[in-house]
Amino acid sequence: MKLLKGLLWIAVPVILVFFISKTSPLLGLLFALISIGAIVFFLRADLCTAMGQMRFAKDHESGFRWFERALRSGKMRPHAQLVYAYLLLRDGHLDKAERLITKVTFLAREKLDDTMKCSAKLNMALVKWKKGNLDEAIADMEALYNEDNYRSTVHYGTLGCFYLLSGQYSKALEFNREGYEYNNTDKVIRDNLAQTHLLMGDMREAKELYEALIADEPAFLEPYYNYGQLLGQMGDYEGALKSYRKALTYEEKYLSTVTREQIFLAIQAMEARI
Repeated sequence: MKLLKGLLWIAVPVILVFFISKTSPLLGLLFALISIGAIVFFLRADLCTAMGQMRFAKDHESGFRWFERALRSGKMRPHAQLVYAYLLLRDGHLDKAERLITKVTFLAREKLDDTMKCSAKLNMALVKWKKGNLDEAIADMEALYNEDNYRSTVHYGTLGCFYLLSGQYSKALEFNREGYEYNNTDKVIRDNLAQTHLLMGDMREAKELYEALIADEPAFLEPYYNYGQLLGQMGDYEGALKSYRKALTYEEKYLSTVTREQIFLAIQAMEARI
């Protein structure tokens, strides 16, 4: 229905321009310019959102400026606002992301489908984690799983990580195994499961999982740091050092669970052993 409505917005002016131009080319040109202006005005939020998504890939601040234009228009779609909120969160604009998620889920709750509502709750759990409320974040994520019956790769990856951060290794093992069954190709889920085995002392299983994961060249630093931890504990100091140095080739992000400082300290400790 939305697609048909969008096509009509374009098709009707084009048809009118065609027939008017046959009578008067100048009048047809004038009507075409007016029609283009009207379409741009009414679709300005969507156009600004699209520009924001394109620009964000190359320049985050430039992308944010386009998202802000869409937001200020008052016509930005609720789904697009939640995407913008997540990008803000991912870049560390915590308070702004929280305000936007709260606003959208309250004012536009009738326009959000169940998946979008669950996604918003997941992002709010990330906000709570970054604000130091890990227990509350876990409770919200468990409610998504148990009460909303929500299942997604991102949910498995996030809650599995939260269990590890909170030291709930037995619960992490059960949940991360389930996540692996849900999606055994996702690199975050695989890292979570391998790290769980590592933290529980099951070196053989952890090594097998990490060797397969590292072979797939994950593009984030945590697997390389964790694999370095495993190799160090197994006495392979050269291998650990190599893995730590590989971790440093990836950017530390706001939602990373390992810092570059941790990696530097691990390198220093390993170099002292060699």
